[in-house]
Amino acid sequence: MNIEELIKSLAGTLGKDFAVLVSAEVISVNESERTCKIRTIGGDNETEIDDVFLMAESNDGFYRVPKVGSIVKVSLSQNETPIVLVFGEIQKIFIEAELIETNGGEFGGIVKIDPLVEKLNTLEDALNNLIQSYNTHMHSGGTISGNTAVTTAIISATITPTQKTELENTKFKHGS
Repeated sequence: MNIEELIKSLAGTLGKDFAVLVSAEVISVNESERTCKIRTIGGDNETEIDDVFLMAESNDGFYRVPKVGSIVKVSLSQNETPIVLVFGEIQKIFIEAELIETNGGEFGGIVKIDPLVEKLNTLEDALNNLIQSYNTHMHSGGTISGNTAVTTAIISATITPTQKTELENTKFKHGS
């Protein structure tokens, strides 16, 4: 053992890793690698660090993407890869879980927008066809009160097909 190791052994710190928490600005984000590049701030000198982890494992189910230019708190140590622990501004959040529940969940699941728009458009088409048939209906083979003409159009409006953009909140997306 050298002198440094002996001192660490006496102090009980031999083989232990100590982390420091530093403030940093996010310079860039690599979403596919789930890492970011940071510049430390508030110390004697600013240092840029590449490949700072945004999550503990490559897919631990919860992944936050910080906004470029925002301030984060990063854990730095000699033995571990730097990792963002505290986020200032968040641009996106990805969650993979069996169940995600918000505010008690009493309203049930989130609507699957594409099948909903498809069903609504089918109903709207059927209603428009029914209105068209009613408005162009003619009595044949007889008269009603002396009239054989087209039924007076009582329904003058048609239903405009629902557009996905009318229903969708693009800031909250889900799958399955």
